[in-house]
Order: sequence, then C-alpha cells, then structure tokens
Amino acid sequence: MTHTFKTTAIAAIVASMALAAPMSAHAGSIGKKALKGAVAGAVISEITGGDAEDGAKIGAAAGALSGAIDKNRKNDRRSHKNGKDKRR
Repeated sequence: MTHTFKTTAIAAIVASMALAAPMSAHAGSIGKKALKGAVAGAVISEITGGDAEDGAKIGAAAGALSGAIDKNRKNDRRSHKNGKDKRR
C-alpha cells in the first residue's frame, strides 16, 4: 500500500465512523457544520495532493465559523421577532 492510499483509506474510515455516530443535541449546528467541513477539507486536500490532516483542520474551522454565524443570525431573528432587541 502506498502512503497516499493509506491516508485516503484512513480518512474515509474515520469520516464514515464520525458520520455514523449520532450527534449530540448539545452540539447543534456548529458541531455538525464543523464535522462536515472537516470531512470535506480532508477529502479535497487529499484529492488535490495536500495533507488530509491539514485539510480537515482548515475545513473544521471554516465549518465551525459558518455554524457560529448561522446560530448568531437565528438568535438575532428570534430576539427581533420577540421584541427583545438588545441593541436599543
């Protein structure tokens, strides 16, 4: 087995185990987006000849940031809808 094949196989196994494991309700959208970003980053990095581990780290960070932004927007919409705008 070549190093690239081993890395790809390990990344695929880890990704499938992570996606098969039930997500905690506490993790919410941030955790789900971080997980999706990590898997996407690892796969894209591996396909383009980069290091899957570095791609997973970057993808997880981008996914978590996206999830945090979405969660913040949802909270803002709820507070505006309920008339509890804290910025007044």
